[in-house]
Amino acid sequence: AECGSSSELIGPQGRHCSTVGMTICCTTEDKRTSPRGDDGEEVAMEHAIGQMGLSLVGAPHMHLKAFHGPAGTLGVRPEAFGDVRDKDADKDIKPDDANDSSRFESNLSTDVGGISHEPVRPEPDLSDKGGGDAAAALAVAAERGWPTRLELGLLMQEQTYEALEQVSNGLGAFGLCARLGTDPHRGLPDLVPDWASRVEAFGENKFETRTLTPYWHYVKDQLKEKIILLLLFMATLELVIKGIFGHGMERTEAIAESAVLYITVTLIVNIAAILDWKRERMFEALTKRLASSNLRFIVRDGQQLTVTDEKICVGDIVSFNAHMASIISCDGILLSGQEVKCDESALTGEPEPIGKSSQMPFMISGTTVNSGNGTFLVIAVGEYSIAGKIKKDVYGGGESEPSPLYKKLDVMANRIGKVGVVAATTAMVAFLVWEYGINDSENYNYILEIFLQTIGILACAIPEGLPLAQVIALALTSNKMSSQNNLVKTLNSCETMGSATTICTDKTGTLTTNRMTVRAAYVDGVQFDAEVAVAIGPRISACAAIDPERRELLAHLMCVCTMDESGFTYKEGVPQFQGNPTECSLLKLAEEMGFSYVDLRDQTVGRSASTIDQGYSKVFASSRKMMSWAVPRPDGGWRVYAKGASEIILSRTTTRYERGKIIEITDEDSLAITDAVIGKFANLAMRTIGLAYKDVDKYDPDALDPTITNTDASPAFESETGLSLMGIVGIEDPLRAEVAPAIQRCYRAGIDVRMVTGDNLATAIAIAKGAGILNMELHCDANGGVLPKRAMEGKVFRRMVHDYNEDGEATFNQEKFDEVWP
Repeated sequence: AECGSSSELIGPQGRHCSTVGMTICCTTEDKRTSPRGDDGEEVAMEHAIGQMGLSLVGAPHMHLKAFHGPAGTLGVRPEAFGDVRDKDADKDIKPDDANDSSRFESNLSTDVGGISHEPVRPEPDLSDKGGGDAAAALAVAAERGWPTRLELGLLMQEQTYEALEQVSNGLGAFGLCARLGTDPHRGLPDLVPDWASRVEAFGENKFETRTLTPYWHYVKDQLKEKIILLLLFMATLELVIKGIFGHGMERTEAIAESAVLYITVTLIVNIAAILDWKRERMFEALTKRLASSNLRFIVRDGQQLTVTDEKICVGDIVSFNAHMASIISCDGILLSGQEVKCDESALTGEPEPIGKSSQMPFMISGTTVNSGNGTFLVIAVGEYSIAGKIKKDVYGGGESEPSPLYKKLDVMANRIGKVGVVAATTAMVAFLVWEYGINDSENYNYILEIFLQTIGILACAIPEGLPLAQVIALALTSNKMSSQNNLVKTLNSCETMGSATTICTDKTGTLTTNRMTVRAAYVDGVQFDAEVAVAIGPRISACAAIDPERRELLAHLMCVCTMDESGFTYKEGVPQFQGNPTECSLLKLAEEMGFSYVDLRDQTVGRSASTIDQGYSKVFASSRKMMSWAVPRPDGGWRVYAKGASEIILSRTTTRYERGKIIEITDEDSLAITDAVIGKFANLAMRTIGLAYKDVDKYDPDALDPTITNTDASPAFESETGLSLMGIVGIEDPLRAEVAPAIQRCYRAGIDVRMVTGDNLATAIAIAKGAGILNMELHCDANGGVLPKRAMEGKVFRRMVHDYNEDGEATFNQEKFDEVWP
């Protein structure tokens, strides 16, 4: 149903508010028969608006299109926009695309005219805040009209805009806010009157507190060890038999030997129990200290509050930025943000930050915001978030199986028991045969003496010092690991680490530094190939073929044409990157060349904090694959700095500089640079970034080029064409210096190392060769190619180790696995 002739909504106190982005929904039960005889949708809409205390007085610039949503709802949303005037700000809002209402979603507000219009639903009487009963959670969600915990979990699992549209009734992030009863600007009420219902339906943003294990439980666990039971059995047996039937010295020896065994067992059991008891409480104290220091910013009643993680619930609005609030502790949907990029390497293995937008708004728990700021709607918390599910799978697996050493000790105890019994029995039979069969003795009192001797033989077979030596060795090992910043929660883990035969390792942050670094460069016709343990910056500075003025221009380009969030500081001599890691690597290169990015930014008009309004920046966009920054020149005119994907920058350049001359770039030059520079760097698993600039007399930030287009076929900005090529750099996440020697030590110890990464196969092979995981003699052919089954993609590996039935269901096959993984 289209509404007619005005675009104003007038509140109950005569206040004007913009209808831009406004969504109005009502249940079909409110529909009434239209006086014009139609299906009543227009009347239903007017009735819903009236219930909100508003009046619809027409709409010449906006058409509202009615639609039927799920669960018996009738909605109305903007279908097209013209020029809409914001009454309060007294300015025109001119959408770039008349058919793209998503540009105006940030103006959505259910707080109109100073009155909050939240859905009013009866509050159920729920006192249980556990959030663990699935049936109760479904019941609460259904009663409230909220999406279920399962729906929100599937949304984060799929992470597609189509899934978001489905769960939000086709209204995107703000539609999901409406379903969860959240004002996208003001958030939930400060005290959250339906907190208990939200916890019941979606869980709490914390993990179930496990009761600390009492001391006696650790003692009991130690007493279950077979070697301990065997010692206690022998001590008791010797004490009872010799103590009752022995005479003189035999009885004294029995008491002494049994006492020694009891004391030994007491020491073993209590030392192990005390160590594990203390370590569990140490970990618990550390966990609580970390939880109390993890503060987040949320919006409630329009005010920003600082809370701990456990005070956040589904429906809250979380505020974040790349500086003070960069850790994402729960899953959410981005509501607003500027240049938001997140480091998801912990999940994907990819060091390059992932951009967030209205089409890809999923904020994942456990990730870090590298750049930008904004707000997001919380849709999953605690053990129901992505990070929570991983943590639950890793740490909530229940009782762990015995360690390899304890398994061996159990086997040894069984063998000692069996061999000891056989030996004692054999000796006893031999004594009896000798005494009463061969010697034909009639002194039957000697039978007791033979039995006592047999018990002594059995006792001698028990290595009573072995368990104590084992506990002391593990205790010393745990202290050694703790001194190397490896906290040990249980003694068994020390021994388990020593029993490893294969190490499966991630790449990003484990084998590599997780710190992007410029490893190769092409500057003014001079190519600098990657060299092991040699920084590229000093090599560029020492190159006589590059003029000092050009080196300074290169440094200015890298320092100016980067975002404010990008930078680095030093901690104990190690650079700590903040913001975009690719940009940080360029700033680090400038420092290696002898330039401070802070000083260059402060000295540049149009880039310094005090003069930034005099410059023009065009931030990176996936459609352009580049960014640029224009600053005024001291002698008049403008200088435009640009950086981006090397192939894009190269296609936008027309000239380059070499040995004091400006050279036109021909098609042949472009192909040569592509093959000799870009291709070579890429084959070495490096990401290539192009650097260019140009000087112009006049700068028009909105002028478009009539012929050159972006990757999405939109016209390119004229200021980003006709550039002069400054250079191309190859950037990679370098291996840690200690990785290659450590892997060789593993191989010498008989431990195999395998890398599991989300990189493409070519990049993974290049990194594996550099780390020494792939040996050129053992794993590669004469041409350097990898032999079969030495490197493969996950889908290939899964096909090789699974059997598939007619329905396509996979079943793991251990024999096939052993062929691939000997």
